[in-house]
Order: sequence, then structure tokens, then C-alpha cells
Amino acid sequence: MRVKYLSSILVDFTVVFTFSYLLKILLQYFVIIDHRLLWIIFVTINFVYFYFTYSRFGTTPGKSIFAIAMVSKTGEFSNRLILFRELCVKTPLITLFFFVLDFVALNMLNILHMGISLMQITFFIFLFLLINIVIFLCFSNSIWGLISKTKFERLHQDKRVSNYAYVIYALFIIFSYSIIRFENNINQNSTFSVMGIEYPYQFPKYPYNDTNEYVEFLSKQQSAKDYIFELFRKNDIVILCEPAHREIKSWEFISDLVSDQRFINNVGHVFSEYGDASEQARLDSFLNTSFTDVVELEKATSNLMRFMSMGFFNYLKGVNILNSQLPEELKIKHYFCDAGFHQHTRSSFRGDRDKLMAEVLIDKYQNEISSQKRKKCLLVTNYRHAYNLHKKGQRVNQAEFIFDKFPDNTANVLINTYALNSYLSSYPIHQGKWDLAFEKNNNKQVGFDFKGNIFGNDHFDHYVIDYEGLEYKDVFTGFIFINSLDEWVFKYNIPYAQESRNNERIRKGYPIITNDSKRGIISNIISNILEKIVASIRSLPISEIASNFYNFIPLAIFVLSATFSLCISTVYCISCLLRGTAKRNEAKGVIPF
Repeated sequence: MRVKYLSSILVDFTVVFTFSYLLKILLQYFVIIDHRLLWIIFVTINFVYFYFTYSRFGTTPGKSIFAIAMVSKTGEFSNRLILFRELCVKTPLITLFFFVLDFVALNMLNILHMGISLMQITFFIFLFLLINIVIFLCFSNSIWGLISKTKFERLHQDKRVSNYAYVIYALFIIFSYSIIRFENNINQNSTFSVMGIEYPYQFPKYPYNDTNEYVEFLSKQQSAKDYIFELFRKNDIVILCEPAHREIKSWEFISDLVSDQRFINNVGHVFSEYGDASEQARLDSFLNTSFTDVVELEKATSNLMRFMSMGFFNYLKGVNILNSQLPEELKIKHYFCDAGFHQHTRSSFRGDRDKLMAEVLIDKYQNEISSQKRKKCLLVTNYRHAYNLHKKGQRVNQAEFIFDKFPDNTANVLINTYALNSYLSSYPIHQGKWDLAFEKNNNKQVGFDFKGNIFGNDHFDHYVIDYEGLEYKDVFTGFIFINSLDEWVFKYNIPYAQESRNNERIRKGYPIITNDSKRGIISNIISNILEKIVASIRSLPISEIASNFYNFIPLAIFVLSATFSLCISTVYCISCLLRGTAKRNEAKGVIPF
């Protein structure tokens, strides 16, 4: 009975979620759909679905398949009881869970290590589900069933009713799958698909009608590269907010910027979040070595890589080639800012990592760069590390420590990117309004100050934490548009990566992890499986395009719930059919072989 009940819950959940997703597809052409609105849609349809089916049929399609019916423990089963259970008990509990989860996600992600935060959120969801399962196993009922004094019993109905319910459900899933697949694939151009549904790397195009002022402003702006050099004319330190780490187009722009004669003559110094600061001597040697063989150059570049980013790999390789063509006094100097792996792990939760990274630039600038002819420097650092939240009184980000030290000659610039919500799901800034304006401006590369224009006056929605009251001009000096999100390219693997990792382990005294390490047979098997999974993921075409989990998560939920619920209900109906056939044969005296 318990297995049947849990199976029926999966079927009913799939129906509710599918209806919610279909409604989301319809509404997204008229209004902006964020995760909170999705929750409201889900909760509303959940109430309508259960109230209508219970009041009209006394059971739901899922419970009808498995021959289960809801009854009252007091003997009174009425629409008033159903309304109380669904509207006054279940709906508030589900809504409370959603809002608590949202609050937990938002506040846990205030700490600086996003991976740990995501694990905490996952643990919270798992804990909630575990509590519900324990309650059901102990009391054979749900929380709302206990409160509303309702329970489920075996429904004695004609077997054909279960079969009819199963057929209707199967047709509904097939029909819904066809619509969802068509609507998704028509907007995508991906070579990677799951069960015929292409990976949704492209974001929804919302129908904005108020972008004219944005487009008019963009049409009067200078190029992105000219804007950066304009900032260097006024400031000694310019901080670029790198988009996603493994996106290579931004590093192509940075490479072009660094190779510009204006940068070579007047700036000459680059700092990056990438790279261990303790490896500076090796980096200096690499940048001043002329390689005659491309293979040796790529191996040497790979040996400097602690993070698998093809964009940064190509950048370092390009700087080496550029330096080999420049006189000593004009060579590009690059500096790693990050702390070592173990120090990074210990300190990242306290905010020390950003302070340490900032001190690398501060010390180098004060003690060396400021006294040179080329006394300017470019810092490339990712997402919140580039924030200047002095208006909020915050001092945890790398840029804030630099602004503290050099407030009058520092500028920070946001490169066009996507925003992250409290579940690390990506979506376009201001739900795509900016991207639509850039598209109407023919996606021309532009750069501009945020102060005194419509872009800078928009609410700051770039990161997971809701900075209430902040506008973009409060966090960044300016903005550059390089290319659209649809043109992003992600590349993970770099040449000679495995050889590089092994050399790094040998140099730092770590053991090479191979099958003959002292980890045991099971550990080796698990390790090999995980390595193959990671290698497979990185080899997929999706690794070369912008990942959009904001669209992918609902699709994944639909595919998984629909697949599992159909399999379970199919197995159950077939088993019922076989048992019925066996009983009829037994009654007729037929002996099965």
C-alpha cells in the first residue's frame, strides 16, 4: 500500500508540474517568468488539480491508476473537508517550504563559497523530504493528511478504471512532451539533446516595448576598447569583471586589449584572479622565454594552469608570443593573485581570500609599478570579486580593498554577462531587457560609464544576493558590451592537461592518483567512474556554449518525473493484467507452462 501511495504521488506531481510548465510556456510570451512566479503557478495548479479531482471523482488520476481513494477518519467526506485539506493545510505548508527555501538559499549564499552554499541548500531540501518520508513511514500518512484527519485506503474498483486512467495519463504525457519539445527546440540550435529535447542554452525572448531609450543611448557610445583606454587616461587601476570563468570570448577581448599598442606603451601590467601567487617566479620565467616549438610552448602554458580555462590558456600563450616580439622595457608583465589551494580552502569562508588577492596588487603597485614609466595596471577578476559595495559598508570583495587603498585612481567595469539568482541559476540581466537593447543596436561593442544614464539607474540584479536599494552605478564605474550571450563559447579542456596536473602533483609532493594507489579496489572503481563521467560531460558540445540551468532545471524535472512515473505505472498495470489473466486461467483450470 505504501509503495502504491508513493507511486501515485509521483504521478500526481508529474501532472501538476507538467500543467505548470505548459502554463509557463504560454505566459512567458506576455510576462516575465522568474522562479518565484513559477512557484506561484505550481502552488495554484496544485490546489486546483487536487480540489477538482477529489471533489468531482473522489480520487486523483494518479491514485486511480493504483486503485487508492482518500477517505475521512471521522467518516464525513465533503467538499468542505477537501477545501480545508487543500487550501488551508497543504497549500500553506508547500508555500511555506518554498519561501523558507528561498530565504535559506538567499542568506546562505551570503557566504563566500558558492559550492558549499549549494550543498547546504541541497541538504535543506533533502532534510525536508526525509522528514516527510519518515512521517509517512511512521503514520502511513502525509503531514496534511494528519492535520486534516484524512487517509488513503485501497479502492475497490473495476480494473478497467485503472487501465483507462493509465491510458489517459500516458496520452497526456506524450501530448505534453510533444508540445514542450517543439516549443523548446524551435528556439534552440543545440547539437546536444536528451530524449529529443535540445539543451536550452538560449534564454527566453521577453516582449519588451520600452527599450528605445536604451537603444538611443547605446547608439551614441564609443567602442568597448576605446572606453577602457579612456578609463586608463583617468585612472591607474582598471578592474574588469570577468563573466563565467570558462567563457573564452571575454579573454579574446582581453588579449586584443593587451596587444593594443596603447596598452603596451602606457599600461603593461595585468593581474588576474587565476593562478597561485606563489607561482609568480615560474610565470615570470615563462613570459620571458622564447619558444621555437609550439608543442613546448603549449606544454609550458599548461603547466601554469591551475584552472581548466581555454580562454586563459590562449591568453597566456598569446602574451608569451607577444613578449617575444617586444623589447625588454615594453614586455607585458602578468601577476597571479590567488592564494594556494590549501590556503584558499581554509580562508575562503572568512573573506580572507579576497583580501589576500587584493594585497598582491596593492603591494606590487605601491612598491614597484607606481614608480615606473608604465604605472598603470589591469585586474581581471570574476563576478563579486570585482564589486565595489562601499555604499553598503561592505569590505569582503577584492575590488573593495583596492578601492579603499586607491579611491581616486581606480575604476571597475562590468563585462556583459548573465545574472545569478539565489539557486545559482543563470538568467539575463533584467530578464533580457539589456540584451534586447544591445541586439537592436546590432550587438556593436560599446563601453560607457554607468553614472548619469538609464543603464546605471537600473536595479542591481547581477548576483545571488538581493542588494536592495542598489543600482548598477553604485557598484560599478562602467560597462562594456563585447558580444551577445548567444555567442558565448565555453571550452574546458586544454592541451596537455593531464600531463600538467601530474607534473603539478609531483612538484608539490602530492601522490599521483592511479589505480595502484593505496585507496582500495572500491575507491579506484568509483574514481574511474567519476573521471569518465567528467570527461564525458566535458566532451559534450554543450561545453562550448553558454550553460543555462535556469531553463534546464524545469525541463530535467519534467523528463525525469514523466519517465519514472510512466515506467512505474506501466509496470503496475502490466502486473495487474498478468495477475488477472492468471486468476482467470486458474478459475478455468488452465495450467500455465
